[in-house]
Amino acid sequence: MRNTSIGNAALLLLITLALSSCAEKKILGRYDLSDYNYSKAASIPTDEELDKYNKIINTDKKNAAAFFERGKIYNARNQYKDAIADYGQSIELNNKNAKVYFERADAYYNNGEYKKAILDYTEAVRLDDKFALAFNNRSDAYLMERDYKSAISDVTKTIQLSPNNELLYHGRGLLYILKEEKEYDRAIADFEKVIEINPKYVNAYFELGNIYYAKGEYGKAIFNFTKTIELDETLWVAYDNRGEAYEKSGQKAKAEADYKTAKELRSRRSPN
Repeated sequence: MRNTSIGNAALLLLITLALSSCAEKKILGRYDLSDYNYSKAASIPTDEELDKYNKIINTDKKNAAAFFERGKIYNARNQYKDAIADYGQSIELNNKNAKVYFERADAYYNNGEYKKAILDYTEAVRLDDKFALAFNNRSDAYLMERDYKSAISDVTKTIQLSPNNELLYHGRGLLYILKEEKEYDRAIADFEKVIEINPKYVNAYFELGNIYYAKGEYGKAIFNFTKTIELDETLWVAYDNRGEAYEKSGQKAKAEADYKTAKELRSRRSPN
């Protein structure tokens, strides 16, 4: 599910990227254009809440707000087709509400219909060009379609509307390195901005380490992996990656020590 709040730290990483599994050696986490993502309600709506709107709709078939609220209940209960149908009814009765298009887009997204989600997010931002979360979530949908250029454009727009959110810079930085034609320098600038906003943001140091390793700048890679470890000494992949950077720079004893630590930490997490 995706976040309803751009500032929600969960946004970081609910869209699993092909390269972002912890099982992968060089990648730390999952991409949460927003941890940028739509999150399920804290609790599943009750049958009583659903019955409330059923009764309203049964007595007033032209109540756009009731269809909208029932749609949100269905969406929270993972009944996406029912949610989409109710949002559609609400839109037929009132097609000027950006939030309804946004919610239907989220339902399409949650149902795996990314192209339809993009169309509804687009209508939402047409109706409200300051709708930061709609730009943000459309970026996620573009990402699922592997349209990195459009995803980056939408994150950039979200940043313009919410300029002090480190999650957004982290997400855009990841997009720059996921592209086929990687833009390492722009990614570096974004991860450094993350650290400027939040000096304890472990993922940013880790990604900087990966980038500098890819660029062959092993000293800088070691520095950033070391910062990662200082912030999270249980992260086995940071030791493993630092070990590779040590090995590339000719420091074999330090490399072996890091490989050993990485193996021990990983075995604790996966005893089998």
